[in-house]
Amino acid sequence: MTTAPHRRAALYLRLSEKSEESTSIDRQEADLRHHAEREGWEIAEVLVDEGISGRRSRERADRAVAMLRSGEVDVLAVWKFDRFSRQGLGALGRLIEALDERPAARFVALKDGLSSDAPAWRIVASVLAEVARMEAENTSTRVSSSVAALRRAGRFAGGTPPIGYTSTPAPDGPGRVLVPDPVAAPVLREAAERIVAGESAYSVTQSLNASGVRPPRAKSWSVQALTQALAGHAIVGRVKVKGEILTDADGVPLQVWEPVLPLDVWRTVGATLRARKAKRAPVGQRASSRSRLLSGVASCAACGGPLYVRPGGEARATVYACGARSNGRPCPGTAVTAERLEEHVASAFLGLFGSWAVTAPREVEAPTLALAEVEEAIAATTDAMRVRGADRAVLLARLDALDARREVLVASAARPAEVEYVDTGETMREVWDRGDTLARRDLLTSAIEYVAVSKGKRGAHGLDPARVEIGWRFDEVAAEAA
Repeated sequence: MTTAPHRRAALYLRLSEKSEESTSIDRQEADLRHHAEREGWEIAEVLVDEGISGRRSRERADRAVAMLRSGEVDVLAVWKFDRFSRQGLGALGRLIEALDERPAARFVALKDGLSSDAPAWRIVASVLAEVARMEAENTSTRVSSSVAALRRAGRFAGGTPPIGYTSTPAPDGPGRVLVPDPVAAPVLREAAERIVAGESAYSVTQSLNASGVRPPRAKSWSVQALTQALAGHAIVGRVKVKGEILTDADGVPLQVWEPVLPLDVWRTVGATLRARKAKRAPVGQRASSRSRLLSGVASCAACGGPLYVRPGGEARATVYACGARSNGRPCPGTAVTAERLEEHVASAFLGLFGSWAVTAPREVEAPTLALAEVEEAIAATTDAMRVRGADRAVLLARLDALDARREVLVASAARPAEVEYVDTGETMREVWDRGDTLARRDLLTSAIEYVAVSKGKRGAHGLDPARVEIGWRFDEVAAEAA
């Protein structure tokens, strides 16, 4: 029977992969338009989902059903039912509700020979919906298994490479592998070394944004993106399978790709970032107390209390001031212009240390690094044993194997684990000049234990150096300063 010419139709087209030439969008639309012409339908709208999985596709499919429900169209036509949805009976239920509200409306799945005005169409549609859902689940499982197998075999499974890497054809067979990006990798190594040397992540992030090297899927670097990249496992050639780091049989992480950062540098930069995070001001602490160079360093020589930053205004300068009297403690009170005190302390510091070479800690003994990996695997295995339902027999066997590896590594080490300090090629002054307030404060506190300021004389101008006592951390530095 031919449908009345005045009926309006919506065509819904979907293709999950552009490589599916046999079910291309163009073919789907051409077949449906030809059918609409034979039926005498007026095509009101064509809704297209291209490159979207049927398990996730809902916005335009829901729009098509809503048009049918509201009366905007009288017919919803799809090429095949699995093009409409692979979400099973849930999607079919929403379609049936719309058709029940408008008995004269129709749903057509062309290649399945399915039409909602045919007898027992709901039974046929239910079978097709479940078949589509099961096929979607099977496809997802096959893809997931394929990705896991590729990663275990040392092959890149596709997508966007991790920060610092680029993909290239595998030299030993089919597929692709990851190698350090010749442009990005040196920049990231330099960023890690600068952070270890004392520079703040914020300052390094600014330099990266000026370098022209960009992170994947972003126009610029953020502190969070940089620190996550430098501390993440991907940058040392490790991969995840189903959310877990790929390990050997004993639970020790495997290095699948050539690392962008040497393992010793990666471990050191991670420890540096964690230590800085632990030192941050507690939530709720006033930002002004951390906003100046000597915040937390300068103290009152009379009472020993800290000097707090007291912001200035148009007619007065910002000062460091003792807060003892305002807190009810006896003290004659000390205040000093912030800029003058900072210039004095910075000049003294750079005068003594400016030409010194900056060094960075590196764990260079291979047994030491391997031992650290095994210790972490032992800790992770021990944690796994506490999980309800854990296979403790398997985990105990893994612990035994890890203990054996640990004993071999301990025996192979000629001496206890040591840290070697390596020259970074920069001087303290160079690091100071490009550092921000936080980085400069870290440099100061590495050499200065305290800065005690005495009360000044009334009417005196400028800063009397005799008011400032600097407590150096090293006796030889104190002697030289004297």
